[in-house]
Amino acid sequence: MAYQEIETPAPARPMDTYTVSTPFGTVIISDGGRKVAFELYSDIRQSRHNQALFTYIRQLQKQGVSQFNTDHITIAGTAIQLKELAKHCERLIVLVPRGKMEEMSTILHMINLDQCTAIEPYDSFDDED
Repeated sequence: MAYQEIETPAPARPMDTYTVSTPFGTVIISDGGRKVAFELYSDIRQSRHNQALFTYIRQLQKQGVSQFNTDHITIAGTAIQLKELAKHCERLIVLVPRGKMEEMSTILHMINLDQCTAIEPYDSFDDED
């Protein structure tokens, strides 16, 4: 089978507007597929967790930080993942909710990364925008 030829050509006229409903909102595809819009339902809100993380990232950007690795670390693989990240990071900052700072400090101490890794609560900044 040759993959260089398309057996069915694209339609000559642009497709109509299509609407797809999801559990969170509506996806609207229009203008021949060139425009895609997503409208959230009125009862869908961004979680406090996400709001705090976005606010923290904005604060880091204001401080001049321009590169981020936003790996989500699972509890089961924390030690392995942190040791691997520490090999590749000039400055490793572990973001945790304020209530989990002591637990993360203990983990970092147990895996000998407590001297080269900073722990910061991502929920410590108020949204200033």
